[in-house]
Amino acid sequence: MKRFEPAVAGRATIDLNRVATWLEVVKAGNITRAARELGRPKSSVSRAVKHLEQELGMTLLQRSTRKLTLTRAGERYLVSAREALRLLDEAHAELVNEDGVPRGTVRITAPLDPGRFGAALADVLAEFNALYPHVYVDVLFTGRHVDLITESVDLALRAGVMRDTAVIARKIADSQLILVAAPSYIAEYGMPRKLKDLARHRAILFRSSTGTAHWRLSGPSKTESVVVRGPVNVDEMGFTLPLAERGVGVAFVPSVLADRSVREGRLVRVLPQYDRHDASLYLVYPAQRQVPKRVALLRDFLHKGLRAKLGQ
Repeated sequence: MKRFEPAVAGRATIDLNRVATWLEVVKAGNITRAARELGRPKSSVSRAVKHLEQELGMTLLQRSTRKLTLTRAGERYLVSAREALRLLDEAHAELVNEDGVPRGTVRITAPLDPGRFGAALADVLAEFNALYPHVYVDVLFTGRHVDLITESVDLALRAGVMRDTAVIARKIADSQLILVAAPSYIAEYGMPRKLKDLARHRAILFRSSTGTAHWRLSGPSKTESVVVRGPVNVDEMGFTLPLAERGVGVAFVPSVLADRSVREGRLVRVLPQYDRHDASLYLVYPAQRQVPKRVALLRDFLHKGLRAKLGQ
């Protein structure tokens, strides 16, 4: 019996158009959506993926009736392929844009916040656009933890403790989690005097699937905790502020988001002797050796501008 020998990929055998098509399929999650985004027939996209796998001699996508998932080989290939195409794009841009003017797209992700942070970010991006009008900034507002490498995102603004060693985190502003509520809520339900009083109050929950949350805070002499319940759960921290301002309940939010509402009287501090110091704001980006000029410009501009506006 003749033994099957898998194809061995050589440098001249890999079609970069097929690689780019495969990356679009991974991004879209299925071939139909990728074909629509690329403006190509579904059969053409499917063939490109199949031929790429044949060229590599391995399966990159596990197909099922409902979705496509990456194989282990596909997960490894994804990072390298994206970086390789990014570098080729950069080389092309440098040759085409001989005038030295920064051009191209920078993708960033940030938490949605209509308050002080959102206003500061809008100010800084407007200033950057005035200086570099040919750089297109694509902003993704989400409370989800975005994988910068696999989702091709250049920069992220994140709050909390940074433990990911695959990224570089530059602090923008110190912040702590604080308790706030609207004056109307306090007038109706009263001001809590002790942390355990919150168990009898309405809380605005964040990413809770059970209708309860375990809040842990540092007090005057020790760390204490309380189990709270509430009528509304959200998965975006910034949305807790307008809910709190409308008297829905007590919110547990970063001070960098809430301080403007507190200063202007729309919210008041609840139990100000309690807080938690793990909500500092950071600018995060992948730890890679070669950074496109447009990304480096926006990275440094954001860090300096947001520090000036939020770090005070």
